[in-house]
Amino acid sequence: MDEPEDEGVEYAEVVRLPVGRRPETRRMELEGDEVTVIYLPWPHEVDGQTRPAGLYVSGDAEAAGAGAVEDAFLPDHDERGLEETWRDAEQALRRHRRAEPDVSVADDPDDDAVSQDDR
Repeated sequence: MDEPEDEGVEYAEVVRLPVGRRPETRRMELEGDEVTVIYLPWPHEVDGQTRPAGLYVSGDAEAAGAGAVEDAFLPDHDERGLEETWRDAEQALRRHRRAEPDVSVADDPDDDAVSQDDR
């Protein structure tokens, strides 16, 4: 009997998480908008690219539009944790929201954020 083809099926690789360190998730407010913040405290791989520990920020999809928070990754090379990284990220995101509408948070010269669209 032939085995079924797995066209279009993606598989996840199960990995062990470092002991004593785990991801953190919070809902935060950024200038009146709620965002989801996920902190990964270790280097990881996304789409074949290695990223350091860092913060993923995702805005509300229903509120998308002018001035909405775009999905972004903000690296934390020093692995400081969610709270400290969020303080820095919040400033970068505030600057971005006040910038030109066609400028990505990843284009801000004062931080090294990566827009999720630029992955």
